[in-house]
Amino acid sequence: MSFPALPESAGLETEVAARWDAHDVPARTLRQHEGRPRFVFFEGPPTANGRPALHHVFSRTLKDTVCRYRHMTGRHVPRKAGWDTQGLPVEIEVQKRAGITGREQIEAMGIAEFNRLCRDSVFTYREDWEKLSRRMGYWLDYERPYVTCDRDYIQSCWAILSRFHAEGLLVKDFKILPFCPQCSTGLSNHEVAQGYEDVQDPSVFVRFGVTPEAWEAHWQASDDAAGVGLLASQPLSILVWTTTPWTLFSNLATAVHAELSYALVRAGDELLLLAEDRVAAVLGDEVEILARVPGRALEGLSYQRPLDDVAVERPTAATFTVRLADFVSAGDGTGIVHIAPAFGADDFDVRRRDELPLLLPVDDQGRFTEAVAPFAGRFVKEADRDIIALLKQRGRLFRRATVDHSYPHCWRCRSPLLYMARPSWYLRTTALRETLVALNETIDWHPPEIGSGRFGEWLSNNVDWAISRERYWGTPLNVWICRGCGEQAAPASLDELDERGARLPGDARLPADFDPHRPYVDDISLPCPSCGDVMRRTPEVVDCWFDSGAMPFAQAGWPRATGGEQPLDFPADFICEGLDQTRGWFYTLHVIAAFLTGKPAYRSVLVNNLLLDGQGKKMSKSRGNVVDPWEVFEASGADAARWSFMSQGQVWLPKRFDARQVADVRRRVFGTLENCYAFLSMYAGLDGWGPGDAAPAPAERPAIDRWLLSRLQTLTREVGEAYQRLDLGGVTGRIEAFVDEQLSNWYVRRNRARFWKSEQGDDKLAAFATLTAALERVALLMAPAVPFLADWLWCAVSAADARDSVHLQPWPEADASLVDAGLEADMDVVLDAVLLGRSVRAAHDLRVRQPLARVLVKAARADDARRLRRPDLAALVMQELNVKAVDVVDQADFRELSAKPDFKRLGPKLGKRMKAVAAAVRAVDEAALERFALEGVLRLELDDGPLELDREDVELVETGREGYAVAGDGRLVLALDTELDESLTAEGRAREVVNRIQNRRKSAGLDVSDRVVVYLAGDALLLEAAERHGEFIKREVLGTQLVRRESSEFDPGLQLDVDGCELWVDVERAGA
Repeated sequence: MSFPALPESAGLETEVAARWDAHDVPARTLRQHEGRPRFVFFEGPPTANGRPALHHVFSRTLKDTVCRYRHMTGRHVPRKAGWDTQGLPVEIEVQKRAGITGREQIEAMGIAEFNRLCRDSVFTYREDWEKLSRRMGYWLDYERPYVTCDRDYIQSCWAILSRFHAEGLLVKDFKILPFCPQCSTGLSNHEVAQGYEDVQDPSVFVRFGVTPEAWEAHWQASDDAAGVGLLASQPLSILVWTTTPWTLFSNLATAVHAELSYALVRAGDELLLLAEDRVAAVLGDEVEILARVPGRALEGLSYQRPLDDVAVERPTAATFTVRLADFVSAGDGTGIVHIAPAFGADDFDVRRRDELPLLLPVDDQGRFTEAVAPFAGRFVKEADRDIIALLKQRGRLFRRATVDHSYPHCWRCRSPLLYMARPSWYLRTTALRETLVALNETIDWHPPEIGSGRFGEWLSNNVDWAISRERYWGTPLNVWICRGCGEQAAPASLDELDERGARLPGDARLPADFDPHRPYVDDISLPCPSCGDVMRRTPEVVDCWFDSGAMPFAQAGWPRATGGEQPLDFPADFICEGLDQTRGWFYTLHVIAAFLTGKPAYRSVLVNNLLLDGQGKKMSKSRGNVVDPWEVFEASGADAARWSFMSQGQVWLPKRFDARQVADVRRRVFGTLENCYAFLSMYAGLDGWGPGDAAPAPAERPAIDRWLLSRLQTLTREVGEAYQRLDLGGVTGRIEAFVDEQLSNWYVRRNRARFWKSEQGDDKLAAFATLTAALERVALLMAPAVPFLADWLWCAVSAADARDSVHLQPWPEADASLVDAGLEADMDVVLDAVLLGRSVRAAHDLRVRQPLARVLVKAARADDARRLRRPDLAALVMQELNVKAVDVVDQADFRELSAKPDFKRLGPKLGKRMKAVAAAVRAVDEAALERFALEGVLRLELDDGPLELDREDVELVETGREGYAVAGDGRLVLALDTELDESLTAEGRAREVVNRIQNRRKSAGLDVSDRVVVYLAGDALLLEAAERHGEFIKREVLGTQLVRRESSEFDPGLQLDVDGCELWVDVERAGA
């Protein structure tokens, strides 16, 4: 068989896809390993009422690559597609199309008609999704997908909710939750985490007046009379800072911290009360502090509201007084917080503790009610400007400004959220916290820090899941409540509803094809088993994230279709989604599986990060930087896009997408590989040689052929291991390096003459066969990642027929008989040098964070010295050991070499000879000791005859001369130059500062992607180093500013020691 001509790049993928369709290759792969051990993969369900985008190609590339690899290793890999078809994403899209802006219009239309539009819309772009999957080679089973709005799927969700209810973990409560005024529904905390946006909000300092009578009355009743007599005729105000002026209409108290010191300050012609630590920041250094009082002494002080438009019907003794609260700090503002219990979780807790009333003059669309007459009907945040003007008019505004900060927005409609007191149904996930945390520790996270950090911390700080939504198109919450006695029932299925006596209007029973959606389910009534009255369903629907989190069970029809048994495909061996899903799908899967089974829902998870544009900005329609995946496929091909996503470092780091990079992959990686094939096919074709034709056995081929075959075995092992550990960047990196550096630029370039020489012979045939074997093996190794090119190339070099495919082949095994370790030794010396250097740092307490000027290396072998002089290998050593240079030297004059016999080991063997042997060992010259280090044998000539000692008998002691720290292993002797100049020392201190900042970030619970303002105080040497390397520090810690402060401004717990120098470090989220 001859080598086929290589198609044009634009036609190769089309040709391969047509062959797959013609010979049913995707379905054959699904059938191929039926009955073998399963590799379970869960597909996170997309919403098909929007078109797929390039970031979907990114995540699907990773999923497909892992599943293809596992199939090649012999596992049965069912890959069930899924569709997320309910919830706010669907409703919002329908509202946009129908021109609906609010709930009133939906209910005027009718829930039945609105939900019909929702159902009709959910598969608008299904064909686009399936077409994209086929085009990029993502093989899913679209014939039997799970669909979250299906009747059976909903009943599985009901069965899960029924279990939660039976355990007392599905409850209704009234508390603060994030509320979307546009969608008119509450959200869960994990949804909020997905919708933060940087915004500019007002920042106002407001006077809360205190009358002379209230001031004097308070201090007369207090043991601390520090404030008596200070008022005179001047007005006194509690100074409060807020970024939500609209909440001032609902103010019911102010809060201070009991342990903070508060100052009564004269500012012009008025007296102000604020935290002493905030005086300078808020008022400057020129003001006069008249008195200082502890926060606890202010408890109960009465004040006047700055905006008293809303009447309080039933005030309590605590209303409009100063309260104590631990959440108050002097980190910003004035150290005094205004309390509006209807609009903040901390405020709500103060209300419960101190029995405050509740003022909620805001409706379900975030608009002021008639209670706020000046602003009735206006969206609260849009009224801020005019509220500030009203404060100024009434003499209550002290100062106004703006603040840039990150504010939560609805993850779907992008409206700003309001934290409001609302009734909602909750899953009491806090009761599962210990189980969730413990199970998470069994999951193989890639990268690990997401599991232990972002996800683990989220679980550790888990709050109850607000699961109900005051919406229409979703899984109805299956809780019926008796209107007479309040008893609740949570039927697990339509059958159970029927068994409980469910009736529709007219006393009709449920038909066999009953649709469990609203409004039909709203018509079902049940007889109360306790009092006989009527039970009606609570009107809410369920968070659509619950639908997707239930998929391991609902896709199998559990419990009805499984007989109550755990589904066969549970848990997943592997899932993969974007970083945002750590608080979305990853979380909901984890909660539901942990509750139902006590097991994790997935064994391993690969997390991909954001896809950014070429300038590092997040892709979005509003920015106009979204890239059409079809344009990328047309320009460079799906394989090039896939490879590009995996080859730009680890997939869990943000990826900058640039079409030029994809084109570069097409040229640099695939083009190089195709050139190797074209070179082979041209010269083998001229000689009539084809795949499978005769050639010398590997052992009879030239050394360079044997080297390439050996490298192929090592590459096979390394790439297989990288796939196993989900190191897809390692897969692409190893293959790229092999194809470029070793196959093309070494083997092919150095052997061109063997291919093109005119005479026939074994040498030429060996070259043909070796390059063919290399291309075949590379095609197999690349097959999971780039399915089109790999399939074409494998078929071309393996003499396969048209029905065959690389995707039906087993994963290749490394052939140990072809490995020649001597031909692969180049990188060994690099690893040896790095390990030695690390041991020297550890032994001599030379922290890795402290850069050193150079490392000196003496190699016992000339070839090792030659390798270490190569710039690329030297650079690796420099990076690993944090040194500025690698000097390979001929003489190890940076150390003294000596030997010490092991008396405990040798004494029993040598007896009286021990003394003479010890003296002979101490007298051995350095050349002999170097041979001993290399060979492991020390030969001594004693008066009574020769003696050989090994490394267990003698300890080789290498002592660095002054200024050097030394170690050796026989192959290398390595010395770190320990002399530090001022520049190196400063850089080392800066790196220590970075370390402390990173620790503080972690303890502060910040996300890894949060940008921060860094506050520093301490020893001048550390602060000077921080200033000198400020840009480096900010880059390392995602800092926007480095701000010096006085140490007195820091919490005592933030004091650190850095080599005897004091350092205070604190961080806050930028814009907070």
